[in-house]
Amino acid sequence: MGFTATRPRALRYVTTLLHHSRYDDTSGRRLHSTAAELLRLAGFVAFDDGQHGLAQRYWVAGLHAAHTAGDRALGANVIGFMSCQAKDLDGGREAVLLAQTARTGYPGASNRVTAILELRAAEAHANDQTATTARRATDIRRSIDAAFDALSTDSPTGDPGWSYWMTTTHAHGQAG
Repeated sequence: MGFTATRPRALRYVTTLLHHSRYDDTSGRRLHSTAAELLRLAGFVAFDDGQHGLAQRYWVAGLHAAHTAGDRALGANVIGFMSCQAKDLDGGREAVLLAQTARTGYPGASNRVTAILELRAAEAHANDQTATTARRATDIRRSIDAAFDALSTDSPTGDPGWSYWMTTTHAHGQAG
């Protein structure tokens, strides 16, 4: 199936199932979680293509789907992507607030998810021109340290499949 920002066929298929099929509660949660992940991906494709309004609409819909699925990890990931967009659009303070929302909205995050969210927060802090240089440096260091602390300990909860890429090596690349 092709996947573009304006015609995500996989997303259309899942939403058609959600709207026109019968399913039990467990299947409904899985379908909503799948829709949320596809909406996150569609948002990223739109964002990468410079279609920022469309990206925002996909991500907001993804947040709703993640909420319906009860998938707080995925919701935090979507908000993290919204933080990245805000940062790239020179919304440094908004990026920080979104990164903080992602972290506080999912306090039971697995270690990989914690690292992902903390590194996004570090990047947001680095671009927040409303903070003093000293405050930015402190916040960046705190977030980077929290990311590496998370990766250096055993996770009390399982990592979601979408967090597979977060390794210590990748974290060093992002922190750099």
